[in-house]
Amino acid sequence: MFLKHKETFLSIGNKRIFVEVASCDKTRQIGLMNRQELSENSGMLFIFPDSNYRSFWMKRTPLPLSIAYANKLGTIIEIKSMEPLSLKGVKSSSPSMFALEMNKGWFKKNSIRVGDKISFPEYFLSELSGKNTKMNLLKEYIRELLNEKKWADFNAPQGQTINLTPEDFEDDVSCPEPPCPEVRDLDDEIFDLIQTAYADVELEPGKYGNAKVRSPSDLPAGYTIMQAANLDSDPEPDFFRGSKMRAGRSKLGIVGHDGSAAAIQKYLEDTAEQLKSGAIAEMSGKIAHIMITRHGVPAVVNHAQVESMLGKPVEWMGKHPEEKYASRYGSGYDGWYSREIAGTKHMKILLGGQ
Repeated sequence: MFLKHKETFLSIGNKRIFVEVASCDKTRQIGLMNRQELSENSGMLFIFPDSNYRSFWMKRTPLPLSIAYANKLGTIIEIKSMEPLSLKGVKSSSPSMFALEMNKGWFKKNSIRVGDKISFPEYFLSELSGKNTKMNLLKEYIRELLNEKKWADFNAPQGQTINLTPEDFEDDVSCPEPPCPEVRDLDDEIFDLIQTAYADVELEPGKYGNAKVRSPSDLPAGYTIMQAANLDSDPEPDFFRGSKMRAGRSKLGIVGHDGSAAAIQKYLEDTAEQLKSGAIAEMSGKIAHIMITRHGVPAVVNHAQVESMLGKPVEWMGKHPEEKYASRYGSGYDGWYSREIAGTKHMKILLGGQ
């Protein structure tokens, strides 16, 4: 959504204020960053394309501010303070479509309370209705029709890993009458994590990602055991793992994370724990090195056993072809092999399975 008007006057009760309008991703992300002052009765109104839980931080924002979250009707549902330059998210406790930032204490000073309503001028309301409300209602209708799931639908506590099922991804149908609005759902949220995790894997010149999942519609891509977790204050997941059963064992497969230190740490620790508990995973490069040297995860070093566990033939190598690694790992990791994936040969080792 992008509104033509970048600023407008609003009223809350008998108080009239001037606001800058942030109605697209770019303006919402920049917000009041680097501002040194804000006029007494001026602020910034953030408009979102739907009603959802919100979180704001004060990165590169030296002004002390107060924020009012408002629902889709413009009714203020809560007012909170925000400290200058703080990276801690200030979250809404209920779904909101609007957020109004003013100088710290402005709402209290002007007797603006929860339950008060933001009033928009007629010309602005008309534009808002045309580009926001109607589109939002259409999105909600389509989402209800297709029963699309978003991460927020699971109500998972922050930091808690939950199980996902293939049915959670079954929502893709053709658009009956293009153009149709985009609806960001679980497929999109998880796909973004996968893209981040495989950002350095080149599939073809100039194109990077995972060979098996190249678009959100590819999910769940045959994975039957899936887990995800949200580790921070934003409303989307930060970690994902997809696995499937092979020869009675869980074979760890695709992974996704948001690139944060917390998500990567969770990925490494969860992977090591599962591999030491009987799961298996084909690994290579840096991740294999970390599992071997930092976590002491064992390897399957018998050629026939590897092929039996994988259910497919491999080109056996045994020792790592580079002597410095072969020497460091020792004979307990002489289980390297090569196999073709998406037309390209990859050197791997099967870890876990003990």
